[in-house]
Formats: sequence, C-alpha cells, structure tokens
Amino acid sequence: NQNDATVWLQGKDLVKLIEEHGTIVEYITL
Repeated sequence: NQNDATVWLQGKDLVKLIEEHGTIVEYITL
C-alpha cells in the first residue's frame, strides 16, 4: 500500500525532528 509507505516515511521524519528538538510530549498533545 503506497499510502502506508508514505505515512511511515513521514512519521519517521517527524520522529527524527521531534527527537532533535525534544518536543515529543508537545507533539503528541497536539
């Protein structure tokens, strides 16, 4: 499923950004 692959890649990039900025809790709360 191409959509699932896209979401996974986007999620991976988001996690990378979140870890770099240390705003995991803030992101989840949003």
